[in-house]
Amino acid sequence: MPRSEAELGMAAQLVEALSDDFDWKAQEDTGAAALAAVIQAKAETGQVIPAAPKPEGTATQPQDLMAVIAASVEAAKAAKAPAPRTRTRKARAA
Repeated sequence: MPRSEAELGMAAQLVEALSDDFDWKAQEDTGAAALAAVIQAKAETGQVIPAAPKPEGTATQPQDLMAVIAASVEAAKAAKAPAPRTRTRKARAA
């Protein structure tokens, strides 16, 4: 499905707004740990632990792509923006 220049521009803005330096050392392979736990449990008990049932999905209405991208860009910009400074008043000397 062809996309308009506006959609492509908004998507590029979203990618840029959400981009950050990636720290490989901060990543953890939870899938490997979960698999190891399943294997260990089967080795100890001889029983297979059944997978959790998948939640039944509900049909969703299609969304306006431009509106979704625009909201994501604004949320990403707001998350990266520094918090506004607040001014406090000093008490007057009586």
